[in-house]
Amino acid sequence: MAVFGNKSSLLKIQNTVGARAGDRVEIEIEHSKIIKMSALSYLLPLLGMVGGGAVGSALQSGDGIAFAGAMVGLATGFAYSYYVCSTDRWASDIAPTCVRRLSSVDEHYIDVEAIR
Repeated sequence: MAVFGNKSSLLKIQNTVGARAGDRVEIEIEHSKIIKMSALSYLLPLLGMVGGGAVGSALQSGDGIAFAGAMVGLATGFAYSYYVCSTDRWASDIAPTCVRRLSSVDEHYIDVEAIR
């Protein structure tokens, strides 16, 4: 099954259910982890943009400087989010967990994508 369109997603998770290559599994991500990922992805750049705009506005050099400050703050927020998300510690902290094995390739499962 594709996530967000036709593109497949590759997730590296620990095999805690004894799944083999080709098996379908159910994965789970805790709600708190989703909130944490969302805050890092959206809130941090937004706060950077607001903070940069406030600093630029405090310089009282016009709207152009406030806009430039907001863009620098936004870019800094995105860069920091990317840096934090690319660390191994963060990746292991938000990793989904394997809940159960659904079926094997040899058991009653036909990959519709492979037939096309």
